[in-house]
Amino acid sequence: MIGLAVMSNLEGTATLVGDPPSMIFASYAGYNFNDFFIHNGRLSIFFIVQTGLLAGCIFFYFFFAKAGKNKIQVDNEPVISWFPFILLLTMILGLAAVSFINTDFAYLSGLLVLGLGIIGLLWYLLYQKKTFKDTCTVVKELDWETIFFLIGIFVVIGAIEAAGLLNDLALFLSRLTGGSKLLGFIIILAVSIIISGFVDNVPYIITMLPVADTMAKTMGMNGELFMFALLVGSCLGGNLTPFGASANVVAMGIVKKEGYPMNFGKWLKAGVPFTIITTAAAAIVLWLLWA
Repeated sequence: MIGLAVMSNLEGTATLVGDPPSMIFASYAGYNFNDFFIHNGRLSIFFIVQTGLLAGCIFFYFFFAKAGKNKIQVDNEPVISWFPFILLLTMILGLAAVSFINTDFAYLSGLLVLGLGIIGLLWYLLYQKKTFKDTCTVVKELDWETIFFLIGIFVVIGAIEAAGLLNDLALFLSRLTGGSKLLGFIIILAVSIIISGFVDNVPYIITMLPVADTMAKTMGMNGELFMFALLVGSCLGGNLTPFGASANVVAMGIVKKEGYPMNFGKWLKAGVPFTIITTAAAAIVLWLLWA
């Protein structure tokens, strides 16, 4: 379960539709789905992340080798309907397709997902023969706290950016690095790993994307090197602790429910070396490709 959680966090960074930070980055940088593979004739973030994947697989092979080779029996669950799966595929392909549309309308991706959500609710109400009360319960159980939290974050970050504070922070960090591209790269990467290990990476990356971009341009270079470092550090850094990413929290809950004791220290035994190894491998390739 630990391996499943941290690998899902790692690979979610690889494509535009894999993880919220990737979508936020794509929106800010004007990337479409293909730009995550090749951008300006160079290998892009997808292949950088795969380096971390290979390093992580090697680490886990040796880390879990002591667990033995007992086969795990998995109960088969009957499929009630394939329709939600079709909606999921439509969402993934739709988001990829929308990324190629050049438009000033900023809410196209959001409206696509919202529309599919409404279709899902109507299917649940009409074809699953549920009551209106049951459907309202589904909506009520959505994570509204997180939704309104993110709305508030966007408003606050917009205000900070309008006041010029993000630009001031970028200039301060640029002076701190003394104009050194390597030092700036390391600072962004290291800070992103540490912060994302304890704080949700969505508000962090929203805040830091314009800072990293401005830093790079202040130093007379393209923003990709620093923005990619931010993306890699903030997404892979979430594997550091059991509450650094949503997948980690879910995995911890399932493991405890099944009667296997899991605490903060036990997670760190796998999470810390995995994070260091995968981030270092991805960072080296990122530097070689984009520096």
